[in-house]
Amino acid sequence: MRGAAVSVLLFANVAVAQAPGAAGTPTGDAPAAVPVAEPQKDSGAKGAAKKEEPKAEPKPSRFRGSALVLDNSASTQTLGVGEDYQSSNPSYEGALSLSPRYLLWEQPKVRSVGVRGRIDLIHEFTDSDSSTERGEWTFSDTEIGLAYAQNLLDSDGYKTDLNLGIPNLSLPTSKVSSSNGKILSAGVSVALSQVIPLRKDEKFLPSAHGGVRVGYSYQFTRAIVPTNDGIERLRMDPDGDTLPSDQLSGATFSQHQGTIAVLAALDFTDVISLDTEFGWRPAYKYPLSDDVDICNVSTGCVTVTTSEDAPDFSVITLFHVGVTVDAPRPFGFSVGYDNVTLQLGPDGQRRNMLYSPDARFGGSVILHLDQVFDSGASAPPPTQTALRR
Repeated sequence: MRGAAVSVLLFANVAVAQAPGAAGTPTGDAPAAVPVAEPQKDSGAKGAAKKEEPKAEPKPSRFRGSALVLDNSASTQTLGVGEDYQSSNPSYEGALSLSPRYLLWEQPKVRSVGVRGRIDLIHEFTDSDSSTERGEWTFSDTEIGLAYAQNLLDSDGYKTDLNLGIPNLSLPTSKVSSSNGKILSAGVSVALSQVIPLRKDEKFLPSAHGGVRVGYSYQFTRAIVPTNDGIERLRMDPDGDTLPSDQLSGATFSQHQGTIAVLAALDFTDVISLDTEFGWRPAYKYPLSDDVDICNVSTGCVTVTTSEDAPDFSVITLFHVGVTVDAPRPFGFSVGYDNVTLQLGPDGQRRNMLYSPDARFGGSVILHLDQVFDSGASAPPPTQTALRR
């Protein structure tokens, strides 16, 4: 920058010296006399030097928002945090998560359309029941979708964005989903985010974020209950005959699932943020027949009526709090606490939303892939990242 400023200054001096009527230079047709060397004077010829044109803003990367995350998490009871009873089923997992984003079309700072996805490669280090073998590698379900973003307000530091996910698809690439009869989950989501300036143009506490996300998905399955073609377990059917069955469980799949989440984040600096989220995932299960005829060779048939109290509705609660540091570029780091669990425990009692035996601590190393190839790219705020999931 200093070398560029010196070059501009020298260029301006030469241009002023050569301008007609400047610094004593004759304007007529007669040859000019050789000037006497003297200190440079202000000729008053303003604007003779070439005016610098404003630099064009760097074009954002079409892959902005893409990230590769190395995540580690362990249950709180595995780490000795929580109730006195420590779990006999410890869980510590590592995951490599790829979250690609690609911008298909954009009207800068107004609206855009893009595609997004996510898949995790998970390694289970402990002998948890979540895997068949100790140290097993598994994939998560693959998430892909089309994303539309619209800016509703951008004025004096206040910014309001609307994000739509139409459609959001989940493919059964995980070991559990691919082996129990899941085919596809398809849905939509709507998210509204708000940026609020706190201390404008200040490095400490410059802004805060808030948002709401609402979604719905429908699950397509091979049967209303989990099944596996490779299992032939002998069971008695309603007619009293013993036949091989591929049924894995008596509980039905969730047919309709919703998502409601409230998010907030506080920016301590332009690279350090504290974010939190409260969420609910209500689900309605596939219905069972109201009446079933069960027959026995010796006693005949009897009609069994399904209990009116049979559960067909469940709620999963979600709580998250974490700190993210997006430095040094292109890396970022985060630590957090998550509690994702069924609202009702095994005893039928409503669980605390902030803690359950399923709660976990985690830490992540984030590589912003767009920043690797584009020096002008910047990572989105944590709340807006969560809203686009």
